[in-house]
Amino acid sequence: MGREDRVPAVGAGRAQLLAERPDYWEYFHFADALVRRLAEHDAAWRDHQLRLVRADGEHVAPGDVQDHIDRSSRQMVGMLRNVSRLLDPAANATLFGSDERYGDPAAIEHHAERLVEIYRFMLDWAAALRSTRVAEDHERLFDLLASFADQPLSEFRAFVESCAAEMGNVPVLLATPGDAPMTLRLALTVTVDDVVVRAYEKEAKRLRRRGKL
Repeated sequence: MGREDRVPAVGAGRAQLLAERPDYWEYFHFADALVRRLAEHDAAWRDHQLRLVRADGEHVAPGDVQDHIDRSSRQMVGMLRNVSRLLDPAANATLFGSDERYGDPAAIEHHAERLVEIYRFMLDWAAALRSTRVAEDHERLFDLLASFADQPLSEFRAFVESCAAEMGNVPVLLATPGDAPMTLRLALTVTVDDVVVRAYEKEAKRLRRRGKL
């Protein structure tokens, strides 16, 4: 039986995977953990797509709008910095092991969990902004700010799908003749839709001209 015949599918029994530890088991464990953790937030993702508003939204007075926006923006920027920390190549080299060292199953699971926590934070962040009770003048501004999360959320979901798909290609790569080591690259770039940014900036400028911001 060749190596390619021993590669599990994402979603296969984790106990068997961790017991047998076939080639690149660390990446299968990571992709499986990402898929599982992401699925736990399917309801929140569907709520986001529907732009649902929560009943317990925070009330923000007109004079506090700018401070609230600044604080929310800093929270999002701070959280997104963790993406680069979690996917830093040097950290991943240790996480997924090397010729001298096996990867750590618990650390890999923790890593995936922390990445998905960023995804969940973005869902909650956007929902909180949509649900914030503000004066009618500021409703569109808050809705546009909440939309800043749309593209990063989609990019995160695409990243998880890509990880799972890449694991599906491992059997073919292992079956390809050659002694060169196979490299699996984990990369996630988070960006904000320029159209949304311009719309937000236009609305903020309009409010400032009217003395509402």
